[in-house]
Amino acid sequence: MNLLRILATMAWSDGYLASEEVNLILARFSCLFSADSAQQQVLKQELEDYLEQR
Repeated sequence: MNLLRILATMAWSDGYLASEEVNLILARFSCLFSADSAQQQVLKQELEDYLEQR
């Protein structure tokens, strides 16, 4: 989860965190850590919820 926050911080370094950047980060992480599409969707949602805790 720390890596996710680091990547989000880097993406936000210009003062704006675009939804496209968030979607790309979440998609890549969910594919990296989940084997099938159902698990990927669940993980993507969990990561999005975590990221919104900023």
